[in-house]
Amino acid sequence: MGWTVAWQNLARNSQSSTSWSVISYTDDVLESQWLLTFYNKELWNTVTTNRDRFSKVKC
Repeated sequence: MGWTVAWQNLARNSQSSTSWSVISYTDDVLESQWLLTFYNKELWNTVTTNRDRFSKVKC
């Protein structure tokens, strides 16, 4: 599964978005890899990547 967020600031020109690609090996944990893409005059420096782990929270 996956999702994408287009970020906005007060001027509505944040010029960035993040996409997550997610896999679940168990019912309680989602493992994700994400890419944050943003405007930068130096084109080689426009993408940041990392990972997140989402866990089910009991309420």
